[in-house]
Amino acid sequence: GKPVSTRGIFRDITERRRAEEEKAKLEVHLRRSQKIETIGTLTGGIAHDFNNILTPIMGFAELSLLKVDKRESVARDLNQILKGAQRAKELVEQILLFSKQTEKEKQPLSLQSLVKEALRLLRPSIPTTIDIRQLIDTSCGKVLADATQLHQVVVNLCTNAWQAMDEKGGTLTIKLNQEKVDTATAKIYPNLNEGEYACLSFIDTGPGMDEETLEHVFEPFFTTKEVKKGSGLGLSVVHGITRSHQGDILVESESGKGAAFYVYLPIIQGENGSMKSTTLKLDARGVEYVMIVDDEAAIGEMMKRMLENFGYKADVFNTGLAALRSFKKQPGKYDLIISDLTMPHMTGLDLANELHKECPGLPIIIMTGFGDSLTEHTKDRYGIIEIIGKPIAMKEMTTVVRRVLNK
Repeated sequence: GKPVSTRGIFRDITERRRAEEEKAKLEVHLRRSQKIETIGTLTGGIAHDFNNILTPIMGFAELSLLKVDKRESVARDLNQILKGAQRAKELVEQILLFSKQTEKEKQPLSLQSLVKEALRLLRPSIPTTIDIRQLIDTSCGKVLADATQLHQVVVNLCTNAWQAMDEKGGTLTIKLNQEKVDTATAKIYPNLNEGEYACLSFIDTGPGMDEETLEHVFEPFFTTKEVKKGSGLGLSVVHGITRSHQGDILVESESGKGAAFYVYLPIIQGENGSMKSTTLKLDARGVEYVMIVDDEAAIGEMMKRMLENFGYKADVFNTGLAALRSFKKQPGKYDLIISDLTMPHMTGLDLANELHKECPGLPIIIMTGFGDSLTEHTKDRYGIIEIIGKPIAMKEMTTVVRRVLNK
């Protein structure tokens, strides 16, 4: 009944616990990413339909303005309609940025000057109770980016930070430094690859966020602010922009301990910036014959009347199949095809493919409510000359048409 010895096994489980913690972090990040991706797909579809609604509103308002004296009250009313439609268009553009369905031209960009310029413009609107500290690494490399979009990222994150501290004041710290993302970090954050990144940090001393808020922080229209202080699109737009730049945005926060947002953008190797070409001012009028294909009858009719107003002749078809049948009967009739991208039975790309079998080299313009979502490879493959984003102003559309026909 007396113990003579004790035997035990001791196992160091540090690595196992660390692996379990990393797995838990990865699962949380993946759940958030999948949720946001799903919402992005949904909002992208809504934005596409909304653009189709906006297009005839803007177009017919512009056509009506051509018929009335600018001094009449009806002209002022029409201009108000156009202003409202333009605001709606800008809202849709923000939604498309969130859903990562817009592509803008990117150039090599130094974030140092962009951050300083954004802060210079923001400083007058930020209360003096908020201290701004800049920790900018002048040696941080350039990123391939759209300057306007990244300016929006800086403004949105700074605005969120100072509004969080508006009541009691505090400190907003903005950092820029170059970081190497290693294998372990890339495993936890699948949207980051191994390599060098510019890291923009926005750290505030405000009230912070709880776990529930963190779960929804990048969702569109989710906001903890008063109605007059924001629409809830700021962070969702920032999320979309960073993803469209092959980067990611991470957030850390606890209730009562402030918040920190980290924007990671890949550093480019070398200077490969392309020079923007200078475009000549064009006479928008013409006499050519244009085929318009759109499953939205109102959009097709609007575009026909716009082009005819500038001297063109135009036929409208509501399906790709009907357009193809007509083209086969008179293959030499049309000088230009303008087709919607998303249509039932036959998409704009499928139609372009079939038309080029009948007439190689035929100039084709694609319209889309999803933003400039076609890659250069896709455009080359289907012989697409230009992409027009809906809704489009009359002046812009006629300029694009003339430019394509001049080629």
